[in-house]
Parts: sequence; C-alpha cells; structure tokens
Amino acid sequence: MTLAGLVEQYREMRTRSGDPIAYFQLEDAHGQVEVIVRPAALEAPGVREILRSGEPILVHGRARVEYQRDADDDEKREGKLLLLGVEPLALALSKKARYLRLALPLEEVDRRTLTELRVELERHPGSCAVQLRLEDPEQAYAVELRDLGLRVEPNDELLSSIERIFGRHIGELR
Repeated sequence: MTLAGLVEQYREMRTRSGDPIAYFQLEDAHGQVEVIVRPAALEAPGVREILRSGEPILVHGRARVEYQRDADDDEKREGKLLLLGVEPLALALSKKARYLRLALPLEEVDRRTLTELRVELERHPGSCAVQLRLEDPEQAYAVELRDLGLRVEPNDELLSSIERIFGRHIGELR
C-alpha cells in the first residue's frame, strides 16, 4: 500500500530489547492513519531525516489491523500501517513525471522571458521532456522542447525559478 501525506506527532522510543522504534500519524485531506516504523526501517539511511523534514512524504507500507482488548465492538479494530519504505513526495513525483508542461498566454511571452526560461531549463538537465504551451483566445500552440535537446530534472528548485521568471505558477508535471 502506498499513501502520501504529512508526518504529525512523530515520536521515537525504545523496544524492550533496546532497539529504536517510531510512531507517527500520516495525515492527508481525507484523514490520518498511525504508521509504525520498526527498527530496521528506522535505521535505514535517510529515513529519520525524511520523517523529521516537515515535507510531504510518500509512504510504502503494509496494512495492519490491531485489536484493542477493553473496547466496545465498534472500537475493537484499528487500522495501522507498517512502514516498509519512505521518500519525499516531491522526489517521487519527479521520478514518475513523463513531462513538464509550461502553459502561458501568448501575449506574456517575449524574447527576454524565453531566454531566461531556456537558461533555467538548461541548468537542470535530466530525462523529463518539456512542453511549452502558448495560448491565445483563438487557439493554443504546443512546442516540444525535447526537439531542441532540452530535457530536465523536474524538482522544486526548477519549478520555483520558473515561477520567479513569470511571477506565478505555470508548470505542471504529467
């Protein structure tokens, strides 16, 4: 099972045998689920840093149902997630993206902004194709920038720099 969300109420403790174990609530717009991080997963390189980062994450895990002894029938079962792996959501999305679509009204495009855009795209080489969609009231034009040899590594730094050039969000990963 794979879920995305934010880490809330992160806490670490020790098992009876002295090994570190962690628990947290993974929260998204639909609710939250408790996640259990066993010692082997917690000690994997980078896991603690990702869980403490405050950034949205993608959790890979196994669903688990726990039963409470002293609860009413409705409260006897509680779903939890046993963490098998975790990665920053931004990284997961950039790995899955096939292309970056940039959409702009045609009247906002000039030589200076196109030159700045090209410089930024060239600063982030990668394998993701880029499509520039120029729109006017009658029609839209799509330019595949891979034909110019421009492919990028779509990451937060690139998307932020494009946003600075145009003064707003124009990019979408697909």
